[in-house]
Amino acid sequence: MRRTFSLLLAASLLLILAACSNDEAGGSPSASPSNLPASSAPAVSPSAASPSAASPDASGSAVEVVGVDYAFQGIPPTATVGTSFSLRNEGQEAHELVLVRKNPDVTLSFDELLALPEDQAFNQVAFLGQVAANPGETAPGTVTADAPGDYLAICFIPQGLTQLPEGSLGPDASLPAGAPHFTLGMRQEFTVQ
Repeated sequence: MRRTFSLLLAASLLLILAACSNDEAGGSPSASPSNLPASSAPAVSPSAASPSAASPDASGSAVEVVGVDYAFQGIPPTATVGTSFSLRNEGQEAHELVLVRKNPDVTLSFDELLALPEDQAFNQVAFLGQVAANPGETAPGTVTADAPGDYLAICFIPQGLTQLPEGSLGPDASLPAGAPHFTLGMRQEFTVQ
């Protein structure tokens, strides 16, 4: 299980670093949904849309999520299709907001999905993207809820990571061995209508 989280973190951080590089170069990474489990490495970049300074609401426009150690604040229990989520980090550690949606025919809970082996979970959810920020910062980009369904916002960053690594993150990257933030409570389910 630790290997899965390490792979997810490495892939997430690489995508975030790539998105930051594209933003600095004037590029525009795009998010395209793909089927991935909450415990698998993401394969797409977060949206390039600017983070919103909007207050949390369920009107289908924008929700600013506040990440603290170890919880999300501001995610409404229900939202409408097209709602975008930005992340402002008010914690002492780096945080990410990874957004996944259960596939329509899935009846398992998110707890049950997170407990499945990676290959079984792979076909159960759609990965919509992620955004991440260092303490005191707002993540570049947003992630959008693209269809009705059951959603999970989750942070896989390990406890103790206070700054996202700069540059390339390879297999030899030194990451804290702490528990993933979601195991400490940094996950929130909601419904999109």
